[in-house]
Amino acid sequence: MASFALELRQLRKAYSPSVVPVANLSLQLQPGEFLTLLGPSGCGKSTTLRLIAGLDQPTSGSIWLGDREITTLPPGDRDMAMVFQSYALYPHLNVRQNLTLGLQIRRTSAAEIEQRLQQVAHNLELDHLLDRRPAQLSGGQRQRVALGRALVRQPSVFLLDEPLSNLDALLREQVRAQMKALFSQQASPVVYVTHDQTEALSLSHRIAILNGGHLQQLDSPDRIYQAPANAFVAGFIGSPRMNLLPLPIHSGQAWLGSRALPIPSHLAARSQVLWGLRPEHLKLATPEVERAIPVQLHLTENLGMQRLLTVAIAANPEVRLRLLMPSDQPIPTDLQVTFEPESQHWFCPSTGDRL
Repeated sequence: MASFALELRQLRKAYSPSVVPVANLSLQLQPGEFLTLLGPSGCGKSTTLRLIAGLDQPTSGSIWLGDREITTLPPGDRDMAMVFQSYALYPHLNVRQNLTLGLQIRRTSAAEIEQRLQQVAHNLELDHLLDRRPAQLSGGQRQRVALGRALVRQPSVFLLDEPLSNLDALLREQVRAQMKALFSQQASPVVYVTHDQTEALSLSHRIAILNGGHLQQLDSPDRIYQAPANAFVAGFIGSPRMNLLPLPIHSGQAWLGSRALPIPSHLAARSQVLWGLRPEHLKLATPEVERAIPVQLHLTENLGMQRLLTVAIAANPEVRLRLLMPSDQPIPTDLQVTFEPESQHWFCPSTGDRL
């Protein structure tokens, strides 16, 4: 059996028969891999992190660190470093003491402590803040101290629980870039919990998308965006979210308003399909474009560099689509839209599975 840096085997946590935040979850992380647990509130991602950390015990299943089972080990014996959403810094200690306290408790030599401290402080630009207490730091500086406290440990696994959620947009972007550079240099795997898909897509080697305690898709960011495994993933990943419409099938074609859409041959026997198209793949078309779809403008939203248009199909105004266009592009009076056939996605309308 292959030895992974961290492995979850059929991990399950149930509080009652109807409350199962983690349902038979199996994951394997390689050394140095950055894995993000992503999903809506209540999907089981934070519970999974707590099970890995040893803060909660699973109902069944096991957790392995290399070739050693750690399922029942207390948190202090797992050699894991956790970064919390709330920073969890000691207010009466300065930055230097917050960074090194864990090493002192483990009786690391003074020379080793100082070497690690200087390296982490330099990488996180904390050199000039070592004598300050948390109350004298900004939110971004506190978050960097929390990250530094984990990095200075050099643990077997890093666990990060929504560490950027308390930062404003600009700081979040800055710290995210620092995190990507720092953790790319680490040999230990990282399990990162967030509900922010931008963080997940930009930081991760792989993303595990959870919903209702169940794993929906485990794949690279590119694959999850380009080939979502089901309608839930398709609608959850992407901002603005994917257009998803149930379309009838007649004579081997799906019908969007009055336009016939050629479909893959294996879908021809179906009576209905759930059709998906991302807003960035829907384009405004000039009248001479063949097979363009006439639409009516319903709503315009300014997003800065782009505008998000909500349009209604002229042949069936109840059917609406959203598309992205450059802000400096004028909106024509007679609106028509088009798209490339290869940008379409097809899902089962009953199960949501990709077809």
